[in-house]
Amino acid sequence: MMTDDSTHAQAKTPSPQPNPALKALEVLVGDWEMELSNASFLPRPSDSVKSGPVLIEWVQDRAFLAMRMGDKSPGPPQALWLIGRDDSAPNYTVLYSDARSVSRVYEMSFSHAGGVEDVEGSAWLLAAL
Repeated sequence: MMTDDSTHAQAKTPSPQPNPALKALEVLVGDWEMELSNASFLPRPSDSVKSGPVLIEWVQDRAFLAMRMGDKSPGPPQALWLIGRDDSAPNYTVLYSDARSVSRVYEMSFSHAGGVEDVEGSAWLLAAL
């Protein structure tokens, strides 16, 4: 009996595993209301701007987190943040892109002694950006 080696090899390929370097961020998955503050691009960085709903979800078989912001005037434009982390480094990398063709690369870390789970809401993530 002949077998197709490529079919046989595909059957043995294990499914992708979630990125363990992002495990601490899984508490963020879901729908959130976002507020921007202390951002250098605001007219007055100390001002707080309510910018509307965001969705944070796993992408690529839990390899990355995606944060999607809708386009609701007068808030910021539609935007996408892709969050990842090198498992040999302490900081997260965030790739940002929005409808204005603006793109940024941010680095974020957490200094809260109790860890991510002790922080209420998503404000800590946005403040880190």
